Amino acid sequence: MRMLFVESGYNKKIVRKIFELVYTKIFLKSLKNFYEANIYEYRSEYKEYLLFIYFNNTNTKIAGKNFGSMKSVFPDKAIKKWSKEELFVVCVGLPYRNLTIEEILLIYKDNIAIYGLSEKEIEKIFKSIESRE
Repeated sequence: MRMLFVESGYNKKIVRKIFELVYTKIFLKSLKNFYEANIYEYRSEYKEYLLFIYFNNTNTKIAGKNFGSMKSVFPDKAIKKWSKEELFVVCVGLPYRNLTIEEILLIYKDNIAIYGLSEKEIEKIFKSIESRE
């Protein structure tokens, strides 16, 4: 939706958000209809299908490195086997900001505590991604 508003002005946030809400509902309803019509035997797994699409198509940025999909952060590991800390690190990159590990631990301090995540493990994962070539 953002791309449609570049010509008329990216700053028309309210109008853009209204269109995003309407078109998201239409898109997701159409996707569900397609899924149910074509994948009959797995109808109950629609939510998993949405997560599959999301993890395989959503960009993330971690430690200054751009990843074409969330899944490509840990390509040798099945998403279901990611630790909570690995999932957290991948999701922290979604806003596509270039945050340091110190900023992440400070900004998300409450979330880390609520979900019982290990700061040391998060830092270790972040540093391992940062050191990749």
